[in-house]
Amino acid sequence: MYITDEVLRELEEKYGTPRVIELSFEIDEDEFRIMRQSMRNNRAHDVTFIIEKADKIAVIRKPSHPPGVYRIPSGGVELGEKFEAGLIREAFEETGMSVEILRYLLRVEACFTSNGDHQSWRSHVFQTRWVSGELDPRDRKEIEGAKWVTLDELCGEIRASLLKSDSGGLHYRVALTDAAIRELLNSREKL
Repeated sequence: MYITDEVLRELEEKYGTPRVIELSFEIDEDEFRIMRQSMRNNRAHDVTFIIEKADKIAVIRKPSHPPGVYRIPSGGVELGEKFEAGLIREAFEETGMSVEILRYLLRVEACFTSNGDHQSWRSHVFQTRWVSGELDPRDRKEIEGAKWVTLDELCGEIRASLLKSDSGGLHYRVALTDAAIRELLNSREKL
């Protein structure tokens, strides 16, 4: 297992206890196949990160996304890699930037279904802050583009474009982002 209970306890001690939610989504056969291919060495997780710089949030576009569709970045911690190192590496690969991890916002226990097959998945969502670098993805095979957007754009036109797609995986990303933004805004209200 990549991310043990001990690793999660350490993350919670350092970055706070995340809200835990459960989500279920139907995805098509191609999405299910791609998810299963990403599960080498029994990986069944992603780390998703909201990167903030002033009043902007970084979003990425994958070549497989419908035209004009962007979302917040995510990736996987590699087997044997420290969790924080994996998040920082993924942030750099997907955006070209160095980030500081601020808060563990959300743990999503997901179940994806396709043609009667089920797969459990866990998303770990973190609030991060830009430290250095320009928004310029390094992994051009996986990331086609990136840009800065406002919170209003993320929750408005970007959310709407994701929901217009037929992709259950992108609809999952909307639900995950909605929940993460609620946690982010709730934490700011408490300050």
